[in-house]
Amino acid sequence: MSHIDGLEQIIALVGRSASLRQEGRTEAALGCLQQALAVNPRLYPLHLNCARLMAELGCYEEAIAAYGRYLRDAPDDGEAAAQCRQLQQEAEEHYGTLLEIDRDNVDFHVLRGNIRLGAGRAAAALADFDQARRLDPRCWGLEARRGAALAALYRHEEALAALDRALEREPGNLQVRLQRGRVLQALGRWEAAFASYEQLLCFHLDHPEALVEQAHCCFALGRWRAGWQRYEWRWETRQMADAWLPSNAPLWLGRHSPEGRTVLLWAEQGLGDTLQFLRYVPRVAALGARVLLLLPPSLAALAASLGPGIEVLPAPAELPPHDLHCPLLSLPLALGLCRPEEGPGTPYLRASPERAARMPVLPAFQGRRIGLVWSAKADGDAGRNLALAQLQPLLGPGRRFYCLQQMIPAADQEALAALPQLQRVDEWLEDWADTAALVQQLDLVISVDTAVAHLAGALGRPCWLLLQHGGEWRWGRQGAATSWYTSLRLFRQPAWGDWDGAVAQVAAALADWRGG
Repeated sequence: MSHIDGLEQIIALVGRSASLRQEGRTEAALGCLQQALAVNPRLYPLHLNCARLMAELGCYEEAIAAYGRYLRDAPDDGEAAAQCRQLQQEAEEHYGTLLEIDRDNVDFHVLRGNIRLGAGRAAAALADFDQARRLDPRCWGLEARRGAALAALYRHEEALAALDRALEREPGNLQVRLQRGRVLQALGRWEAAFASYEQLLCFHLDHPEALVEQAHCCFALGRWRAGWQRYEWRWETRQMADAWLPSNAPLWLGRHSPEGRTVLLWAEQGLGDTLQFLRYVPRVAALGARVLLLLPPSLAALAASLGPGIEVLPAPAELPPHDLHCPLLSLPLALGLCRPEEGPGTPYLRASPERAARMPVLPAFQGRRIGLVWSAKADGDAGRNLALAQLQPLLGPGRRFYCLQQMIPAADQEALAALPQLQRVDEWLEDWADTAALVQQLDLVISVDTAVAHLAGALGRPCWLLLQHGGEWRWGRQGAATSWYTSLRLFRQPAWGDWDGAVAQVAAALADWRGG
């Protein structure tokens, strides 16, 4: 089918769906939209329309899944997210009502558990799955769901056991094998995780998610060359497929010299990843290329400090003419670099003197001035974030603290208001160049794994990084140092979820710091 024929078919099906819905024929209207999505599954607004029709029909799980497909493409659509949450609540109440009538119905417990798990209520979901298993001990299909719920609760050893039981019955279940590998990674068992993904690849040779997770294992184990090669599979994963730059120029991965050519380098992932991999941009310019650097607008002014021969473009509406292009996290592969220490040293970013001049000067203080970040984002990964109250042991005399995060979790706002020694500075910070100018005035930054930690490292400023027990590929398996940033010191949870133990290590280090 040609592109034009496919487009005409989709338009006809969408129009037919609208007519059928006006006639009250909701199920037939849904069928037309599903036919249109069969022609092109990436028409994400149609997933939203399907979700709404499925909700009208009472098809709760299908509707929530359709909302999920839409929201992966449009994560900032607050209205659709609210509709999805409302539907999850309605679905849970619906199955709760059915269970009041038939409390021993295994299917109702499983269905409600699935809804609860998708809504982020893993403990309640696990209660449903466990009750279903008590009612029917032969229901082995529950072990995969129990494993997912246990992993969401950070009960990783129990999750691993549940997933192994699921695989005894379904050894070819690729999703369970993928989940098992991720649980092993969370436990910091990187070798075992790599082997687990290798078993998955015996069933599906080119499984992109498994190959990318193997890349993460390689990075954590210091096998950088093999890691960068596997990491190119990220563009085949559901998470990254839509992030690909719509460029007609060839992808540059180092096979040919870029000398005398225009190379477009572009940010592909989050702000922290972008800040980390900006270190390699001057290396491309040093090869004799004209470098265009495509970045989120909030990073554009800061990236101007990378040096000459680099033109920073704050996400233009149209791509400028270029001969080659390369995503930032592919630069180590393109440049033939194996280990982080082979890249440029730090600092590779610098605070702008102009921004520093307009930044309010921090008041004179005899003690230490410390920036704090305890949450990756207001609604971020609970396992990666702390509650502000957990940092109380750090807020001792002789220290003045500045809150470097702009999004304050609702649960922490009252605690923040009650801490006069922790000053909010978000009104000073319009972009990352402002944040850099402020960090330059601080003696230390203490942060969970966020973009601010990468910024401090890129500036060569002291930063103490709080890490959850399993760690993350870029920070390795153990130790207090990282090859990525010489100014960072790592403080790891002694056990899963033990932020108090990690904070106690930081408090002890603060007491000894420069005799303070």
